Amino acid sequence: FVDHVYNSGSVQGSESVGGLVGCFNYISNVSNITYTLSISKSFNTGTVQGGIKTGGIIGDTDGFTKITYSYNTGMIIGSNSTGGIAGNATNNSLNYITIMGIYNAGVVIQSGNTANAKIGSIVGSSLGIKSDKNYYDKQVSYRMAYGNTGVSVGITPKLTTEMLGEELKSKTASDYFGEYHWVFSSGLYPRIKGMETLDASILSATPILLQASNSIDPDTAIRVRSGINLSTDSGVQWRAGGSWISDPSSLSINSTGITLSAMKNNITKDVLIKAPPSSSASNWSDAGQAAIQGTDYTISGSTITINTAKGLAWVAWMTNTNPGNIDGFSGKTVELGANIDLDGVVTGYGTDAEKSWVPIGKPTNASGDSLPFKGTFDGKGYAVSNLKIDRSNHGILGLFGIISYAVIQNVGIESGTVTGHDSLGGITGYADRSTIQSCYNKATIEGDAYIGGIVGNMYDSIVRNCYNTADIGNSSNNNGSTGGVAGIMQSSTGNDMWGLSTTCIVTQCYNTGTVYGSTLVGGIAGS
Repeated sequence: FVDHVYNSGSVQGSESVGGLVGCFNYISNVSNITYTLSISKSFNTGTVQGGIKTGGIIGDTDGFTKITYSYNTGMIIGSNSTGGIAGNATNNSLNYITIMGIYNAGVVIQSGNTANAKIGSIVGSSLGIKSDKNYYDKQVSYRMAYGNTGVSVGITPKLTTEMLGEELKSKTASDYFGEYHWVFSSGLYPRIKGMETLDASILSATPILLQASNSIDPDTAIRVRSGINLSTDSGVQWRAGGSWISDPSSLSINSTGITLSAMKNNITKDVLIKAPPSSSASNWSDAGQAAIQGTDYTISGSTITINTAKGLAWVAWMTNTNPGNIDGFSGKTVELGANIDLDGVVTGYGTDAEKSWVPIGKPTNASGDSLPFKGTFDGKGYAVSNLKIDRSNHGILGLFGIISYAVIQNVGIESGTVTGHDSLGGITGYADRSTIQSCYNKATIEGDAYIGGIVGNMYDSIVRNCYNTADIGNSSNNNGSTGGVAGIMQSSTGNDMWGLSTTCIVTQCYNTGTVYGSTLVGGIAGS
């Protein structure tokens, strides 16, 4: 049992590094007695830096672990399988891992450049976790809840102000965030009852306040646009680069970032903050982060209007990185307010793979996890021109990469070239249980498999009232499923009386472009 403990010191290592516990291995001995780990009413506010399997509370656990009434506000840095609470929590043999009544308000940072690294606000790499009544500050810890999946049952992202004072307090005293376990004070994150007067507890609960004009696109620790407020209640002081901060507005925050240190009686808590990249973009990710609300895009309720190429890149960046659990714009409408020309934004755009357009929605790893676009995209009759993608070893490419339970309508691809490996389409590479309607494509598309003018690979989806006029080709001449509208149509269930699919439909569509390949080639659908 680990109970009523805290860490405020720096913790460093290379693997299985935790603010409180490095690693727990579940073992059942010869008498079938199960060894378990319980961490309760404990917290970390120190900086934790490791390689793989790095967490604010525990670095690595493989089962029979229960974490309750605990929290992290320290800065967590790791290369992979890194999370605000647990780095790796993998239930290999249905040995339950339970996380309930916890929160994270610490920055979680990826070190190095490991592709598709699993970095999460709560858990980096997870499998078989039971969770309920858990929260994270989506402005400070801006990542999705779990690093390896978009699913976050029992975990709720909140703005900083929605976590302070009594905002998280349960009506029932014995509940996970009830007053039996926590102390709630104005302007502070919740503290563990019985430890609330400790200097480390007060320091850990002291927030950095970032601006939030709306919940869709608030300032975050890596995208500070409107300045910051630093709480100095209870004798907490702040430093930046060794100098005391008397006026936060005088701070010079750049895209490289500065580390702010909150201090109380020689106890320290670090927060790394960054400004957006400069307006001169070297890649589409930087272009998206540099987009300016009110100019490149506007937000009104649940509707986002895109006015420029940078605004469209912002949609891609938000979808593909999921800051604050935007969840692919699920329940929201993204609309175009003008024709979008992708040329002239990114230096060297279209000259190689790294300068290619980054599709909206992406697969995250070989296991099939993904970050799809889930909302409604309404082009309002406007078009996107100069769509350039040259990624011969990659798949799921188009204006959109992967969409799921989405609606894409009233938008055209006026010009461009898409070259890749598989699942390539002018509108989207992969459509999962989605609808594409009143769209067109005029961009040349070439690849090895599942290539379509509108959609490369469609599963239980509908394409309606769409057309293609460009050349669509299978460059390798293999059995690649190439079609003028859809590359491959796949249906899970549901045939009508004639045996025709009723869940994957192409209707009221046409193609006038040249479609070429070896086998599985069709004017409308390849297979």
